[in-house]
Amino acid sequence: MARYLATFSGVFGDILWSLPTVKCISEVIVGEKLDFGMMMAHNSLIPFLEQQPYIDKAFGVEGWTLQHDNYGAQPWNPPATAHKPYERCWDLAYRCHPGIHRSPIPLIDFIAEQQGLKLKNPYPFLFPRKPPNFGEEMVDWKKVVAYSFNTQYQEAKKVFLERLKALCPELTFLDVQHYEWREMAYFVQKAMCFVGCRSSNNVVAHGVGQKNIFIYEPHPSRHAQGNLGYVFGSPYLAEVTAPLLMPAQASAEVAASTLKGWYQQREQEISQCVC
Repeated sequence: MARYLATFSGVFGDILWSLPTVKCISEVIVGEKLDFGMMMAHNSLIPFLEQQPYIDKAFGVEGWTLQHDNYGAQPWNPPATAHKPYERCWDLAYRCHPGIHRSPIPLIDFIAEQQGLKLKNPYPFLFPRKPPNFGEEMVDWKKVVAYSFNTQYQEAKKVFLERLKALCPELTFLDVQHYEWREMAYFVQKAMCFVGCRSSNNVVAHGVGQKNIFIYEPHPSRHAQGNLGYVFGSPYLAEVTAPLLMPAQASAEVAASTLKGWYQQREQEISQCVC
């Protein structure tokens, strides 16, 4: 057990956006690892969180149960008993909506700002490891498109993905949504690119430093050009997206052109290394 504790109530994507702040506290303020507590509903993250070099033990806090998810999963703080074994604790859950009642600020920065911290370029902040017994020699990573979508606007995303696959038969599409967090993060890091919506797996793509990210986000507020788009993005790593409200098939054509360009660039880089 570490001497210090950081907590975040949830949900999955918000927990992951809090990790640059945890990393900053570990490296700049205390100079050692922290433990990390969250609502037990998110315990599937534990093995992945414990891979991170700035986290010692991750755990679900008993009795910390979601009451509502309005401006951050609440209650924001865990039961007081969670704090007792530690010398100091940081409860990181955001106390208001980062895009309302003030100038919009990306969630990644808003969480740090609440603690009086200012992030410099925090990437990468997630460090996956190769899954045991994974036959990586059989995978041509320069052709792999790691993708994941949440269930919002499901029909539009289905149309987008089917059209994108048809337009890019030379690429291998890997649905990472159903993998365990540690495996998913490794595949997203190694792939030629990540394609998805602004879900928790997109946070992972940012966290592992994936440079090629294409976002198809039909939600008008969460889209990069939407009224809360800046909040759900990040100023530290670029995302490519189709214009707001563009139909799914047309968005797939934009995505296909982008992916083909990334693939050609990767091919050129590899040929230059061989020479």
